[in-house]
Amino acid sequence: MLEGIFAVISTSFELLGTRKILRSGKYKSEKFITAMFIGVVVLMLPIILTFSNFSIWPIKYYFLFLLILLVATTYNILYFKSLKRIDVEDAQPIILSTWVFTIIFAFIFLPDERNIVKVVLALIASLTLIITEMKGKKLIIGKWEKMMLIAVILIGFYNLLTKIILDVISPFSLYFLRTLILLPIFIKISSFKHRDFKKYSNTLIISFLSIISQVSTFLAYKNLGLITTSLLMTSTPILTFWGAHIFLGEKIKYKNVISSVIILLCIIVSLFV
Repeated sequence: MLEGIFAVISTSFELLGTRKILRSGKYKSEKFITAMFIGVVVLMLPIILTFSNFSIWPIKYYFLFLLILLVATTYNILYFKSLKRIDVEDAQPIILSTWVFTIIFAFIFLPDERNIVKVVLALIASLTLIITEMKGKKLIIGKWEKMMLIAVILIGFYNLLTKIILDVISPFSLYFLRTLILLPIFIKISSFKHRDFKKYSNTLIISFLSIISQVSTFLAYKNLGLITTSLLMTSTPILTFWGAHIFLGEKIKYKNVISSVIILLCIIVSLFV
């Protein structure tokens, strides 16, 4: 359970830092992500070279890893393209549905995850987040919203594949390899140039937080399972908007307080089932 709590806290800090930097209006989101990926590789490489010992996998896991790379590349491209045309605030309900699809895939493909009570609690918490972020507006599904939805479904499938491959690789090594192999693709997509390094140098702290966040989340997938982790991760926005209230001066709304209570109750009840 500690790895799940650590994943929630580190992800919240990562989101807060990202929000603060991107809201300055000085940076393009796709170049920001590319710079963050570069930072991840630079920070992780010395540790990988010093401590990692990659073993030979059964052949099926190599195909699984290739599928992970394909899915990760596809959802990132779709995500980037749709975010260029949809305001991130309007896209939040779709983005938060990631955990709904992760739960569904886990229930379908992982028999050990079929605890009905936990599934229901995780879905309640996830749907609570989505409804809270809809801000009373109707969810319009146009061309770019559909693209975002496809990306989110693929993220849910990616989480499933990640859970499976963690049987043969450590969370740290998996995140490093995935980022290293995808980095050239995102450098190309974002047209990242040498002169951008100086401008985006402040993303290094986000890279560090991303490493902690992703590795602890992968560890939670491995030890706690996808559904329990998904339920815990629904509390991430709670910490994020309370943190935004404290550090960025953003207002807290009643619906945020209500959703926080519902999600925390779901998490507490899940501890006893």
